[in-house]
Amino acid sequence: MKKRLIGFLAVLAVLCATLIGCGGSAEDRANFIGDWELVSIAGPNEVSAEDIKTMKEAGLTVDLSLNEDGSAVFVLFGEDQGDCSWKAESASAGSFETEDQYADLELDGEGQLLLVQGDDVMTFVRAD
Repeated sequence: MKKRLIGFLAVLAVLCATLIGCGGSAEDRANFIGDWELVSIAGPNEVSAEDIKTMKEAGLTVDLSLNEDGSAVFVLFGEDQGDCSWKAESASAGSFETEDQYADLELDGEGQLLLVQGDDVMTFVRAD
């Protein structure tokens, strides 16, 4: 009986450690929460920072808002991309989903948020 209890407690401890490691903490989420604006796109669909600036002046912006509850608002050149969600997986990595797209989120240590989908990388900075 004692061996079974010890075995059960060991399995329970491993399960708890696994579950704790699966989701980002409130501190991790805090790094991502807020409003972000696009500054460049790298990869096959590259758009330079200069072109992004010109488009912004013309009112064509790309904005990303990551909310505390895990919801997100993604506006691509003035068009809301529908239901979006995100989650922090660590202090510098996370994931982002629209109704039909998935991307990785990365904080680069320089105050920039990278939205990575395949070979394309959208770089955002915090909005004023």
